[in-house]
Amino acid sequence: MSIAAVVVALPLLLGVHPDPRFRAGVVLHDSGKLKEAIGLFRAVLKDRPHDPAAVYELSFSLLAARQFDAAIALIDEELKSGFTQTPRLYALQANAYDARGEHDAAEATLRKGLQVDPNNPELSYNLGVNLGSRERWPEAIAAFQACADAEPGNPSGWWGLGRSYEAQRENGSALAAYARAALTNAEKERVKAAAKRVVALSQSTESLIRSLSEQGPYFADAREKGHLEALAYELYRLGGDASAELWCAEHAEKVKAFRAWASRRL
Repeated sequence: MSIAAVVVALPLLLGVHPDPRFRAGVVLHDSGKLKEAIGLFRAVLKDRPHDPAAVYELSFSLLAARQFDAAIALIDEELKSGFTQTPRLYALQANAYDARGEHDAAEATLRKGLQVDPNNPELSYNLGVNLGSRERWPEAIAAFQACADAEPGNPSGWWGLGRSYEAQRENGSALAAYARAALTNAEKERVKAAAKRVVALSQSTESLIRSLSEQGPYFADAREKGHLEALAYELYRLGGDASAELWCAEHAEKVKAFRAWASRRL
């Protein structure tokens, strides 16, 4: 069972960086012109040594261009430079090691990054992916749980938890994790995929309600507040179930109250 790693470009507004070559480099990268982007980021760094945004984007472009040795060397140099860099460089370096088939080195890099930034959800997520790819499920579960705890409104950690629990045939825990992923209402495709796994594993809204009622404080609170039924039907609706769509339409006030509760729990 595979879980795809995620590497996202540094969320830096293009107009913020003082060097216009940086903006041009990002545009070139996004257009697939990696060689040209790499050249511009190197030029920025020549004039602005150790610039964190340029270091990150150059590393990202080198990785995308499959220049794994160069990416690893650059990140090593910058992390040892004494200048502050984003801990997300550890995720890029780990991806480069993984691409070279050096999974132990990738794991060590991610753990090193988490020593620097223990609550970084991206590093925890990628560590979970690394461990899951080698079927080290208990450790992967711990990493994905750390990701979900750090960023509960992001479906990625919950999705990784669901996949890991399912791999271990712990379907109750998998159901709860997939449900949390679907209820983030974040990425439409990830939400839909998670809801479909809920439907496939539970078979009915009644059995889903029974299972979730035993799955920790989030669902215990939903039950106590009278939202568990609406939660189950909402999950089935998200999973494409037509009868659940009808139920939600007929019980609009219940669904509205549940959604208000759920939004406060993100």
